[in-house]
Amino acid sequence: MKLIASVQGTVAVRVSNDEVIPERGLLQRDLVQFVGNCYNFLVRPNIALGMTQPLVFQQGKFIKDEGDEYPISQLTVFGDGDAITARSTEISDFILDDFLRKLDEGLGYRFEKSSQMRLYVSNVAVEFGAGLEEYIQALHMIEDILNNEIPRDDVPFKTKRLAFGYGDATQPALPSLDEFKNADFLIERRAGEPYSKNRYFSSAPLRTADHVRVLEQIEKSFSAREPRTRHRSA
Repeated sequence: MKLIASVQGTVAVRVSNDEVIPERGLLQRDLVQFVGNCYNFLVRPNIALGMTQPLVFQQGKFIKDEGDEYPISQLTVFGDGDAITARSTEISDFILDDFLRKLDEGLGYRFEKSSQMRLYVSNVAVEFGAGLEEYIQALHMIEDILNNEIPRDDVPFKTKRLAFGYGDATQPALPSLDEFKNADFLIERRAGEPYSKNRYFSSAPLRTADHVRVLEQIEKSFSAREPRTRHRSA
């Protein structure tokens, strides 16, 4: 397996709102202004009367002490935690550390003394030595059945996606931290790339480095089986 790129990594922290909320209280408008200015977010949430949805910030950047800049794709403030999406979970992790510290020091939050759970979702692009269907006999056979029964020489049936998980396939109406906790492990053909490259997009509820390690284990499980040569039935 060859790692092509870390597409993005999200780190979420789940907490008890009662444990972290500032003791003196806080207006949402002050939170939006503070967070938006901390990371120079281009897109900031509009607050509506009675609004209970998460606050979503997009297109910001984190500047480390030595001057290195790290783009932040999205920062979301939930009622029971926060989530940050950057290029990898490793980057998102240290941005989240900085964010929680800033909330404590600047707005009187109490994250430092709270009980916390961190959740991870990472997306990577990789290349395998052959298409997944060439290693998994049942998928290979299903493709042959479909291509024989529904012949389409210009766009034949190929295995596009494998997903492993539990629960409903549909997404909830509103984003929540449960999306990170219950995220599927997904491998699918990389959009825009020819099938001949055997390039895949993979998403997993793991740190980026652990995600790559798991994909390497999956590839090793393939190595016990030589890829099959396809034979189309007449």
